[in-house]
Amino acid sequence: MTPSNLPTRVLRFATRGSLLARVQTRSAMEHVSALPECTAEEYILETAGDRDQTSPLAAGSTVGWFTSALERALLAGEAACAVHSAKDLPTDLPESLGIVSCLPRGAVEDVAVIRNASSLGALPKGAVIGTSSPRRAALLASRYPDLMTAPIRGNVDTRLRKLEEGEFDAIILARAGLLRLEREDVITEVLDPTVWIPAPGQGIIAIEAVRDSAEWQILSQVGDTEALLLMNTERAVLRDVGGGCAIPLGVLATLPEPGMLHIRGGIVQHEGKWAVREVNGPVESWKELAVSLGAALRSA
Repeated sequence: MTPSNLPTRVLRFATRGSLLARVQTRSAMEHVSALPECTAEEYILETAGDRDQTSPLAAGSTVGWFTSALERALLAGEAACAVHSAKDLPTDLPESLGIVSCLPRGAVEDVAVIRNASSLGALPKGAVIGTSSPRRAALLASRYPDLMTAPIRGNVDTRLRKLEEGEFDAIILARAGLLRLEREDVITEVLDPTVWIPAPGQGIIAIEAVRDSAEWQILSQVGDTEALLLMNTERAVLRDVGGGCAIPLGVLATLPEPGMLHIRGGIVQHEGKWAVREVNGPVESWKELAVSLGAALRSA
């Protein structure tokens, strides 16, 4: 059969129902729909994290809160794939599942959205910053010890509303999400990623599927190999350090020149200081470099 008369295969993309999740899923669907024999459809699911808007995200019981329902759909054959923000993925995935492809990486930076100041450094003593990320809270405590942090839950619009209503003096968000929602106008300060080292996988949209399935073979034809490499490298550091989302860890892998990989990581020491370590080496040694950086961060 020629490409023009191949039977069309419908691939169902599992996603959360938040606006950002659906925007990201539609970007992934566009890549797959470009294949001549495929079409994509959205499959919206509610996750435990969507239902519970009060429990702290760093709690051990919340691992997989935003992914488990989507993964169950994959394992049950209800969906061909699931679309995630890579930074939200648990350290370890179910054995039969994996990240088959990634979209090109977006912005990696954290940003501050502030009510009545031009920067975090201009906020008065005791100002309250909303974040549920141990990494962001640790960085704030290290760089701005006079500021306070408080947990915040909800989608981007909910968090912006809470800020506007005065529950917080500022909130910290991922720049990539605001760009995808076309809300860059709310950003007050873009935080330097060499200092505010982002979460592993930040800025990357990941597509998860059942390994070695027919869907895996199709989905492996789309995506960005560089983004996949960077995500796998950063997640390898996370896995080596251990602790998942509960540990205040930042990792950023980059390709400074052809064939070379640079990985920069940050972690909070026992005394509360932010320790930074970095490694460089050939791209093909990414696993060894990740383990080397993980060891350096564990001993920081």
